Amino acid sequence: MNRIKILNKNLINKLSAGELIRDPSYVLKELVENAIDAGSNNIKINIKNGGKQLIEVIDNGCGINKDDLKLVFTKNATSKITSVKDIHHIKTLGFRGEALSAIGSISNYSLISNPYNETYKGYGISNTFGNIDRFPFPHLKGTTVSISDLFYNNLIKLKYLSSDRIENNKIFEMFYQLVLSRFDICWTLINKNNIYKLLPCVNIDECINRICKIFGKNLIKNSLFINKYDTKNKIKIMGWLFIPTDMVNKKKQYIFINRRIIKDPLLKKIILKAYNEIMFKGLKPSYILYISINSKFLDVNIHPNKYKVRFIDENIINTFIFEKIYFALKHNCNLQNKQRFNKKEENYSLSASKQICNKNFLGFAICQYKEKYIISQNQEGLIIVDIHAAHERIIYEKIKNQQLQKKIVRQKLLLPISLKVDYEIITLIKKYQDNFFNIGITLEIIKFNVILIKEIPKLFFKNINIYFLLKKLFEKLQLLHSEKTIKNIFKKSLIKYSCYNSIRSNKKLTIIEMNSLLREMELTKHIKVCNHGRPTWIKLSNNKLDKLFLRKI
Repeated sequence: MNRIKILNKNLINKLSAGELIRDPSYVLKELVENAIDAGSNNIKINIKNGGKQLIEVIDNGCGINKDDLKLVFTKNATSKITSVKDIHHIKTLGFRGEALSAIGSISNYSLISNPYNETYKGYGISNTFGNIDRFPFPHLKGTTVSISDLFYNNLIKLKYLSSDRIENNKIFEMFYQLVLSRFDICWTLINKNNIYKLLPCVNIDECINRICKIFGKNLIKNSLFINKYDTKNKIKIMGWLFIPTDMVNKKKQYIFINRRIIKDPLLKKIILKAYNEIMFKGLKPSYILYISINSKFLDVNIHPNKYKVRFIDENIINTFIFEKIYFALKHNCNLQNKQRFNKKEENYSLSASKQICNKNFLGFAICQYKEKYIISQNQEGLIIVDIHAAHERIIYEKIKNQQLQKKIVRQKLLLPISLKVDYEIITLIKKYQDNFFNIGITLEIIKFNVILIKEIPKLFFKNINIYFLLKKLFEKLQLLHSEKTIKNIFKKSLIKYSCYNSIRSNKKLTIIEMNSLLREMELTKHIKVCNHGRPTWIKLSNNKLDKLFLRKI
């Protein structure tokens, strides 16, 4: 049996590097975060061969003292914390003093720095295949770190690096995350002799321009700006929620907490839930969100790459995030439609017919295609409507509105339904009897284990197995003990009912019927998507049609 022994420092660093540094993009992240912590407002990045040959970061931060250079690549050497108390108030991106030592153990490096305004006071340290050298070197105030020959001494890691093209893509994705984390910094990226420069932003419009430069204009066209603050708990959320459309189908999800890049599945799940409450499942929401919270209520020391955080009071934070996103989406889901309704024409008059056309943004029906779609025309181009999906949403919103206004029409059963249930369920029914009544179900307890269903919502009278529905509802209620359970099952039943009772494919519609459906759509909330998350209509603009036929380039 092998004896237990303490590993040498070189081996420890290589093992640590395997956990911290997966590919060149992780090196870039660590170097840039150090530059940001140094107070830089101008960061320049040089990349060669997807970061395998060179990753260089030049900043204009506070610089490093000559006497401290020998400690920079030493494990657990840091200027950012000094005591256990500091761990609970971390305001910098880095703090452990592990990343540079890990990077230095698997690469050749050079670091030149100057904390003074006099150029001649610069000093450097380098490590070339284990040969360490220290030297004076002229340098402006700030630091230049060059990492070359990544994983030269770890052939397994080197073998599993991808092609230059794929590693370049990872570098760009990391670059996007970094530039979105700090709009106030001037960024320059040099890669394959191409120069990408982003000037610092001083207002929201300039921030939007930066997003457009990175992702294109289509994403921001279908966006909703959110800016909410909880004065009691001192939490702020701001950023952009992107409404999924046929033009925006790539998932772009960026979360920053106190300007730190976060990739937390739980937070993403909360945001997805807020989207699903409004737009239902199947959509791929995109967003760029910035959350600010007092650092003492946040634990960032739970993940090797600091991608995850732990909130001291998760319920307060998670509820705040969910509610602010949910209500923002709820009130602005039909943003495009509202803008069209409220748009005022200036400097010229319109004929009566044109004014009507502006109000009727879905245009007027031309024909029905394959008995599935309506093709209509408005001033901006052609509209294609999925008949079944649109009608399904219309029915659902009507019924939901009945419920919200407490105007649910009940159907009295000629033969009340008798159900045998456990005593525990009887207790829950007593507790939530009013909740059942609010969704249109009238119950009466006739024995210690028997209930009588006297009334059900009229909408359930057709196509819904009420016996099966109630049995399922009681079972879930027994597990979860929440009035939300009742609402959720009722909501799913509404979706099913809307689907069953909407216009099916292969049904011929007259022009009058088609136009009637279009007008109903224009008055319906959240009409852009059906109950299952599919689009109900798409637009082919005149400009797009001209491009398709090569009339415009």
